[in-house]
Amino acid sequence: MIELHNEVEKISVQQSQTLIDVAVPLNLISMFFSLSVVLIFIIFHSFKSHLVNRVSLRLTFAVAVVDLFYSGFQIVSDISQESGLLCALSVWGHIQTTHLSTFLTAMIAFNLQVIFVHGKRQTQAYEKYYFSVAGLLSLAISLPPLLGGRLGHDLYQESCWYNIYDASERMLWTWVTLYFWTMLGVFYCCIVVLLVVIKIARERRNRRKFFTSDSITIESTMNKVVRRVILYPIIPILTQSFNLISELDIYLNKRINYTFLLLSFIGTSSQGILNAIVFLVDPAIQNAWPDLKDDLIFHYHIRYEKLRSYSDNGECSLEDDYKYPKLASILNFVVRKILLSRKDAARLLQSDQCYAAINLRYSIVEPLEKAILHRPNRQAGQASSPIRYYEQDPKSLTFHCHKPSLDEGFPFSSIDSTQAEENVSVYFYQATKYQTIGDSQYICYM
Repeated sequence: MIELHNEVEKISVQQSQTLIDVAVPLNLISMFFSLSVVLIFIIFHSFKSHLVNRVSLRLTFAVAVVDLFYSGFQIVSDISQESGLLCALSVWGHIQTTHLSTFLTAMIAFNLQVIFVHGKRQTQAYEKYYFSVAGLLSLAISLPPLLGGRLGHDLYQESCWYNIYDASERMLWTWVTLYFWTMLGVFYCCIVVLLVVIKIARERRNRRKFFTSDSITIESTMNKVVRRVILYPIIPILTQSFNLISELDIYLNKRINYTFLLLSFIGTSSQGILNAIVFLVDPAIQNAWPDLKDDLIFHYHIRYEKLRSYSDNGECSLEDDYKYPKLASILNFVVRKILLSRKDAARLLQSDQCYAAINLRYSIVEPLEKAILHRPNRQAGQASSPIRYYEQDPKSLTFHCHKPSLDEGFPFSSIDSTQAEENVSVYFYQATKYQTIGDSQYICYM
């Protein structure tokens, strides 16, 4: 969104149409990407909430929701040809969502500063302040131009923007209510990036003095953290820089640089796309994705196909185990066509089989149900603490399609793990061919 002053010749009709032809499709694509982030986060939260239970990811989810409205407001303001309340509200929405996205990004940076620089690992207590400060501050900045009648149809740009035609007054309003706060948020994010990089570099040097063999691990950790921190503040830099450059160029040189103008439209219209890319390369999402993928394959391919075979035989109905059978059918199709590759299928068949050790002869059994067993926290590197199936109270073990001949009490001796996780995923199996001979031990290799 760039303002044009009385002394400046307005852009041609063809140039104006080109801007719309570029901005509207990009905004629609941004809305699609933002919606994808929202859906991905909801899926993660539904299946693996403990893996995405992070303040920074919830802030990123909020940014994606804001980006949906940001792109919508931009489309309305770009294509609107008449002045009125809708035109003014679209500009206000653009300003409000710009600030809200910037401030939420700044809160992500602040949260990372608190964790990595000041060493406070638990920041959940601050979360309510992150959202309230970002929301109230963005409203306090965006409402004055709307209530003061400074927003509406721009006769020079032929779109909705600040309807102020005095160059000095227009510059004052745009900088006080938009550009200054964007620059401030970006500047703060850059400061946090610098602080975090310095902090990690110092710790890296100190550790190398005593743990030379850990240098590769430290380097990898540093790269992941820096990547996560530095990408968020880069987004407003990319999306808003040409807005600032174009406005300054128009004000100082009394001319329109159409290249800058076009780049400003491309930048602001791509915000949702760029934020989605940052979300997808976030280490927390990348680390959680393989586990979620296996869960989806198990629930909506392995388990779904088994239940459907029982349903086809009239032994049970899919409604018994799936609250929304039609949704389960759609997810089954998505998993089979998109998620499940031949490599994944082979890996799952290998890792999710259980063997009965009977005189060195093994029998394959099929998975029936999966549960999450919870245990107290312990540090990595400590001795393995076995989890015995009869010592815990697993969740969601109801299975409605048992044949009378199937043994529901398939035994596990123990499940060991040297990981430091709080939850252990356990698959419950039913043998198709096995015998109980003496003290035979059934072990599940995860």
